[in-house]
Amino acid sequence: MVKGGEPDSVASAIARVKSSMEAVNKGLSQRVECFERELVEPLDGLQRLYKGEVQEHLKEGTGFWNGLHTDRTHMLFAKENYHQQVVTL
Repeated sequence: MVKGGEPDSVASAIARVKSSMEAVNKGLSQRVECFERELVEPLDGLQRLYKGEVQEHLKEGTGFWNGLHTDRTHMLFAKENYHQQVVTL
């Protein structure tokens, strides 16, 4: 307040700027909360589900690969033995 009871224009301007900034802050906070609720939380759930499924498929695939690799190795040894037997005849 300035002498004589007149309002201080600088103080009232600062008060209006502060009020406007608080309103902007509130609006942004609401948008962030909405964004988190609508997008981030569902994506977190999908990510957990995806990671679980990937781990399960990796275990299955590793078991399949190990069996396939073992069978192929046995086949190559059998093939080599066969060729050695044919050469010695």
